[in-house]
Amino acid sequence: LTQSGLRDEWVLFFADSIRPGLHEFTYLARATTLGIFEVPPTFAEAMYDPEVLALSESTSLTVR
Repeated sequence: LTQSGLRDEWVLFFADSIRPGLHEFTYLARATTLGIFEVPPTFAEAMYDPEVLALSESTSLTVR
């Protein structure tokens, strides 16, 4: 990865190139409210080649 950006609502990762296959990206998030939350699917795409994309499954997150 060449760059990353963290915002209140989303996380951005940038890479000059990436090989086909399974990849794992991690980031830290600050919990401000207790509860169970729906985590939407992650969407990834190649900026200049819209045919290259990936989508993860959604999940839930519990903050205790």
